[in-house]
Amino acid sequence: MKTFRNQRLSSLIIQELNNLLLREVEFDGALATITYCEINPDTEIAEIGISVIPEAKGEEIVTLLNKKAPGFAYKLIRIVNIKRFPKLQFSLDHGMAHAAEIERALMYEVIPEEKEEGVE
Repeated sequence: MKTFRNQRLSSLIIQELNNLLLREVEFDGALATITYCEINPDTEIAEIGISVIPEAKGEEIVTLLNKKAPGFAYKLIRIVNIKRFPKLQFSLDHGMAHAAEIERALMYEVIPEEKEEGVE
């Protein structure tokens, strides 16, 4: 169950981390977006979901972000100003790609034409 404090901290981390990513990280030929931030009830770990376009560069970008996570945490601690800041863990979010596959399947689904009987 999410507490109000964790929800506020989660939204604040997303907002400030987006600002940091825009200013300090450049992804060559890719677009990365933070889709969610889940914080454990004991505020020990914050799992941050990243959606990447093109998806082929997803693992590379998540590895890069996980390497830079301690630096991001240091900067976020100064902005957020809480005693116990969670450890940042980035993971790839496949939700957008899955939704695109479903939409593509629905758009290009072949609907069999019904034969009208009695019409010549």
